Amino acid sequence: DVVCFLLHNDASANIPDNAGSFPLHLAAFNGHDEVASLLITRGPSRASVNEPNLAGDTALHVASQYGHTKVVKVLLECHADLHLRNAKEESALDLAAMYGRFSTVQLILLYDRTVFFDAIHKHSPLHFAARNGHEKIVELLLSNGMPVNATCDMGTALHCAALYGKFGVSKLLLQKGIDIEIENNEGQKVLDLLCDHPSQISQDITALIYEQTQNRHEKDKSKVVLIIDVIMIVATAVVDLIIASDVVDPVVATDVAFFYCCN
Repeated sequence: DVVCFLLHNDASANIPDNAGSFPLHLAAFNGHDEVASLLITRGPSRASVNEPNLAGDTALHVASQYGHTKVVKVLLECHADLHLRNAKEESALDLAAMYGRFSTVQLILLYDRTVFFDAIHKHSPLHFAARNGHEKIVELLLSNGMPVNATCDMGTALHCAALYGKFGVSKLLLQKGIDIEIENNEGQKVLDLLCDHPSQISQDITALIYEQTQNRHEKDKSKVVLIIDVIMIVATAVVDLIIASDVVDPVVATDVAFFYCCN
């Protein structure tokens, strides 16, 4: 009611405070979605939805960081730009992923599933989520199409998870097939990074990587054996059919069948 009264009496929504934040930023910070909507849609001087503060944060950055999903929804409905970055080159999705705001990440991806392709060389939402151990958000990003092997200066998300001792995220990324041979901008693979930072959790993650790698090799071997078994079954069936027809010499039939199956 107070906000309505002030706007009705020509109070400006576009004057910042001493910290450079506008009324819309403050509404976003405190999770006041109705106030945010009023500031954008009412009064003679309506709030600019994409106006940054001194740190380069828009109201969408602020609402995303603090997980105020209702405010995020209001801002997106009023055409807030998901692609804008603050002074640290962080997007709204970066901040939501960094701080573990699952519902906010979910909502942002609902509006634009391709927004993570804006990732820059410094970081990505996946790297932030991995670094801080937010397994559900890592899973959510991957299920929405973010490449598991996405890289930045630090390397892959596994580099981040391993360096910061996030065992659960490391396990998830390995299960998703992340490539442990990828190097960061200093030429280090994940195992190199772990060797440089010895600790119990580093040892645990190293053991996990070896275990998962061994499991992959075993699965690959099983696939090869299965393919060979199928080839043998098909070849034998072809030989039996040819011999049963009594048209071709059995030895020739066998050679032909195996040549056919192997090609």
